[in-house]
Amino acid sequence: EDFNALVHCMRSTIEEEKQQGIKERDIIIDVTGGFKTASIAGASITLNSRVEFQYVQTLAPFEVYAYDVIYQSPFSFED
Repeated sequence: EDFNALVHCMRSTIEEEKQQGIKERDIIIDVTGGFKTASIAGASITLNSRVEFQYVQTLAPFEVYAYDVIYQSPFSFED
C-alpha cells in the first residue's frame, strides 16, 4: 500500500533493464493482478515515457489492453 515505495521499486527495475540494453519501448508493466495501489503506481510510472502498461481481462474473452499514455496538464481547472 506504499505508493512511493512501489514507484521507486518499479523505476529501479526499469533502470536495471535499460542498463542491460532493453529499450523502454520493449518494457510493459502488467497491472492485472495487482492491488489498486500497485496498479496505479504501475500505470503512473509509464506516463510520458516509452514504457507501456497493460491489463488482461480476468474473465473470458481474456483480452489484453495495452496503454501508452501521455499526460498533459490542463491549462485551467476552472469550470
